[in-house]
Amino acid sequence: VPGGDRTCEDFGLHGEQFDVPRIKCGPEPVRPITITVGGHSKAALRRAARLEDGWVAAIVTREGMRGLKALLDGYRKEFGTDAKEDYIVQGMLSDIEVFDPDGYREAEDMGLTDVTVSAWGVYDTEELSLPERLDRIKQFADEVLTKF
Repeated sequence: VPGGDRTCEDFGLHGEQFDVPRIKCGPEPVRPITITVGGHSKAALRRAARLEDGWVAAIVTREGMRGLKALLDGYRKEFGTDAKEDYIVQGMLSDIEVFDPDGYREAEDMGLTDVTVSAWGVYDTEELSLPERLDRIKQFADEVLTKF
């Protein structure tokens, strides 16, 4: 960072556009922080493949995810990051039924390492009370998480 000092003890930045006074930060992470980025454009996929620890897809169908994942895999091969075993591929798949374990298995077979889930569906159109939402979370745990 130009003009800055990035230690865990303190940090400050005095640049052309920003002036951040020195502050103390902590605690120091015990391991490197995992950085994932999102985006469906070729530029975003290239950036994720080249620089990051993972990639996140927003609401996308399984077919769309397969296409995006194929592009990502190609870029990872191009940049030599395809051997990184702990690379994260996360998505929120809009055409998987929330309480369908087979849908999540299909996501896993596609190469997703993580999924983003809403226990009341991708499009939160229902007016649910807090107890109803908590019931749905418990239902998700009972009907899906116990299957893995």
